[in-house]
Amino acid sequence: MSEPDETTNAASALPPIPNGRTGKPAPPRAPVMPEWAADAEPHHARDPAKAPVSPVTGQPTLVWDYTSTTTFLKLVVIAVVLGALAGSVLQALNIPSSGPTYGWLAAGTGTVMGLIQVRPRKLAAGARWLTLGKRNVRVYELTKVDIKPSILGPTLHLTDKSGAAIAVQLRDAQTTPGVWDYVYLGVFHSVANGADVTDRANNTLSLRGPGGTVRPGYDREPS
Repeated sequence: MSEPDETTNAASALPPIPNGRTGKPAPPRAPVMPEWAADAEPHHARDPAKAPVSPVTGQPTLVWDYTSTTTFLKLVVIAVVLGALAGSVLQALNIPSSGPTYGWLAAGTGTVMGLIQVRPRKLAAGARWLTLGKRNVRVYELTKVDIKPSILGPTLHLTDKSGAAIAVQLRDAQTTPGVWDYVYLGVFHSVANGADVTDRANNTLSLRGPGGTVRPGYDREPS
C-alpha cells in the first residue's frame, strides 16, 4: 500500500503530514468535545520498552495508553445490572433445572465473561496509524469516517483503503494522551482527499464547512 506524499497531498491547506518514522512535525493540539475536555491530558513520555508493537514496518508506536477507566466502569455497571436481571428472571421462572442457585450462578458467569471481553485495551498510534487491541487502520488512507451512537456514547468508526476497520469510543480517542492529535489530523487529510463522511461524523467533528469544503484549521470546537 502506497504511503501518502507530504509534498503533493491534496490537503495542502492543512498542517503537514508527520513523518511516519519520527512523527515530526508534530500535529497541532486537536480539539475535543466540551463535555470531556477536562479529562484530556497532554502527551507525556512513556517507557519505549513498553510500547505496543507497531502494525506498520518502519513506523514506530509514538503514543499509547489503555482505554479509559470511565468507559470500563460503565461497562462493569452495565454487566452487573444485566447479570442481576438475568438471575432474577431465571429465579422468577422457577424452572426446576434452573433454580435460584443455578440461575444466579449462570448470571454471575455471564457477567464475569462479559467483563473479560470489555476490559481496558491498549489504544495506540503512530504518526500515520491507529490501533485498538488487534485492529488497526491507516489514518491518512481512510475511505469512510462515521460516528455511531452506543450505550457508552458516540463511537468513532474508521475504514481505510485496505478494508481494515476500527471502532473506538470517541471519548477514549479524544482523551488518550497524544493519540487524538495524530488521528484527528489524519482524518482531516483523508476527508480532504475524498473519504466519505457521514452527517453524524461531520456534525460531531466539524470536518466540512458550507458547500462540503474541508474546513482547515483548529480554531473550531466540535459540536
